Amino acid sequence: MRVTHVLWNGGIGGIERQVHDLALVQREQGIEVRVAFGQAVGPFADAMRAGGIPVVDLALRSGYDLRPNVVARGRSALAQSDVLHVHGWNLPLFLLTRGRPLVATEHGTLGLGRRRTLPVRAKRLLQRAALSRAAVVTTPSNYMVDVLARTLRVPRERVRVVPNGIAPGDPRVAQPRGDELVVAVVGRLAAVKRIDRALDAFAQIPHDLRARLLIAGSGPLDGELRALAAARGIEDRVAFLGPVADVAALLGGVDALVLPTSGEPFGLVVVEAAAAGALPIVFADAGGALEILPPDGVVVGDERELAAALARLPGSASLGPDARRARSEWAHEMFSIETTARLYGEAYDEVLTRLDRPGG
Repeated sequence: MRVTHVLWNGGIGGIERQVHDLALVQREQGIEVRVAFGQAVGPFADAMRAGGIPVVDLALRSGYDLRPNVVARGRSALAQSDVLHVHGWNLPLFLLTRGRPLVATEHGTLGLGRRRTLPVRAKRLLQRAALSRAAVVTTPSNYMVDVLARTLRVPRERVRVVPNGIAPGDPRVAQPRGDELVVAVVGRLAAVKRIDRALDAFAQIPHDLRARLLIAGSGPLDGELRALAAARGIEDRVAFLGPVADVAALLGGVDALVLPTSGEPFGLVVVEAAAAGALPIVFADAGGALEILPPDGVVVGDERELAAALARLPGSASLGPDARRARSEWAHEMFSIETTARLYGEAYDEVLTRLDRPGG
């Protein structure tokens, strides 16, 4: 079977990490796998090449690049696959994959929480058209099944849930230093990620508690969030790390991971944090992230509750070696990338079976 994953670029993000790990496992399973990028740049495009995964550069200048020669060349390259597995849409990718056997995974890139501008509305229409023509539609959480039904009118019975998975990790879980509470937030510095909630909560932690907040990511609100940290008087307790490619290494050195997002489609970093032994904490409106918390994961209702939960952590059993090891084992058992690959393999088989049927 020849499968090509299609996504925009190889930048740092949960989707890119997921496709990288998935492609490596699928190759081990005997699938002839490639990854096609609209723009084959970024750390994860480089990681694909380094891992021996063939990379196809569709050489698109932008999400509106409709040059006929580029579209024709891209369609020819993608036609060499039995199945295209598409992980995001824009107009040129829509045209490049037209008429091909498709598995479409909607990771949650619907512009939720953004103003309903003309570009946002146009992209919603494009996504709806793309998903309607896919042979199989997948999404990582039951929450997203409801979102797709509500926003794009995709019938629930057409969507199957394939949870994201994590690669096998070192069974030895790192133990952060016990003299300081280290908390991480990982995500794009954009309004939808609500990182301001983590900063507001951190400002309410008692000053006599040694605590540090690490914020990994980049985005349009970088300056605004730095200004907020200064306004709250916590700039000396907050470190803005910028983009971090090795998220697992970062999480291995923290006590807790806070996911402040409202309406998160899945929240791969929650599982990655548990796998590293860190305690995940999410908000009650976290959407799909509520479906993937470990048994001792924490749910808070607002910033005040988050501050109180963090203040209780130093010296608690939640940060002890047994709790960290149990979380790690749970994450690897419940969300292995091998299971994700198996479920996608079933989707690919279904697509090819349909093609073999008369009139398929």
